[in-house]
Amino acid sequence: MDERLRKISVFLFAGICAVFTLAAAAYAMGYIGGRYQLAGERDSFGDAYSGLLVLGKFEGPVNIRFADGDVYSGGFTGGFVGWGVFTSKEGWSCEAVFKDGKVQGEALITEKNGSYRGELDNFAVTGKGIFRSSAGWTYSGDWVEGIPEGNGTFTWPGGAVYTGGFKDGLAEGKGVLSSNPHWTYDGEFSGGIRNGQGTLKTKDGTTIEGKWEMGMLVQPAALGG
Repeated sequence: MDERLRKISVFLFAGICAVFTLAAAAYAMGYIGGRYQLAGERDSFGDAYSGLLVLGKFEGPVNIRFADGDVYSGGFTGGFVGWGVFTSKEGWSCEAVFKDGKVQGEALITEKNGSYRGELDNFAVTGKGIFRSSAGWTYSGDWVEGIPEGNGTFTWPGGAVYTGGFKDGLAEGKGVLSSNPHWTYDGEFSGGIRNGQGTLKTKDGTTIEGKWEMGMLVQPAALGG
């Protein structure tokens, strides 16, 4: 999971860098003033451009087909400002509003393993957002550079849910793990498993409280029904 999410950050950064070749391309093709309507003209790198250039800046809808197979389609107002979609030849895409080289608000990143919708920081998946995996699991909460970090909720395909603290992509600190409708554990976690004080409640009403290590109860404190 961690490696896939790290790749999303790298992919997005590469995509935005590609979009920033627009200004250089405008000057390279000699369009440095006036108004020009491009219709698939190519620059010296083999990239093809369609859209309106005003004083060397793209204005309105723009479509760029890069020589390596990537595609950008979106809008610009007075330069690099507007909504757009960058689609990579590798099969992933990023949809967002860009301003001054940064994403404004939420971005939608889609790739073969799932999709992320949420905040970005310097083109990294950092902030609050949700990742929906094509395998059926989801994570919604805090992110730091593509890794769950802070507080969030992880839901497994089978319906089990964990809500609480995360560190390096694993459950850490206080949290609640529910294997509905069978049992619920409310307590401490470390390294993604039950570690520390906690209470387990089963479907039949049994309550087990005590200290847990490596996911196992080692010091029962109370047993009731």
